[in-house]
Amino acid sequence: MKNNLFSTIFIKDGVLCKRRLVAAVTFFLLGVVLGVVLGKGTSVETAGDDAVPIEADGAPAGVEAVDLGLSVKWASCNVGAAEAEEFGAYFAWGETTPKEDYSWATYQWCAGDENKLSKYCTGSEPCDSCCTPDGKMELDRSDDAASVHWGGKWRTPTAQEWDELLNECDWEWKDLNGVSGFWVSSRKNAGKIFLPAAGLWLEGLPHDLGARGFYWTSSLYAKNPSCASGFHFYSAVRARHGTFRNDGLSVRPVTE
Repeated sequence: MKNNLFSTIFIKDGVLCKRRLVAAVTFFLLGVVLGVVLGKGTSVETAGDDAVPIEADGAPAGVEAVDLGLSVKWASCNVGAAEAEEFGAYFAWGETTPKEDYSWATYQWCAGDENKLSKYCTGSEPCDSCCTPDGKMELDRSDDAASVHWGGKWRTPTAQEWDELLNECDWEWKDLNGVSGFWVSSRKNAGKIFLPAAGLWLEGLPHDLGARGFYWTSSLYAKNPSCASGFHFYSAVRARHGTFRNDGLSVRPVTE
């Protein structure tokens, strides 16, 4: 897999992992990255004073629920975006507010450590001493970024719904307005959506912008409760993996 400036991302035992290559980047470079991360007329949404608020009273005007002939309809853009090619906002799994630091120290559902989870805990290894197992394998609506920000029946897709999108549609790696990503087209009708390669946030830095896409499912990763199931792609690969819950990923909503 291709390395970027900050880290290399790889898969070990079914879990998406990362290895830091560079300790820091200049504020100038980070500013350039942040300036292009969302696209036309928008900016990165973090907890800072200059953060762009996300509308909490429904999906943005112009968002479509696209019928792909599947069990659910897929939104035409990411949460935090207004156009299909815009990257949108990034969320840790089970959190509903974008932020500047996607580390375990800031993660809402733990006590500063991946082995001290406070919610969505199965009690299985390697987290057998976390919280009292609660049996929660899917996000509560109050912890679902799609539900909280768009309201109505919008929500984050389950792992099975991402699998359905992968297996029941045709995928083509092709730019939209200069942004790399996948066009996903129905095999049953004329419906199609574009998934931009929006990268992800690891701790306080963006990675793989324009090269890879990382999207949350609503499903906990059964083999390791410190992970949730995430959907990952680049031009040659499309797959679902366990992804650490504190990482900042995109959310593409679905509705009934």
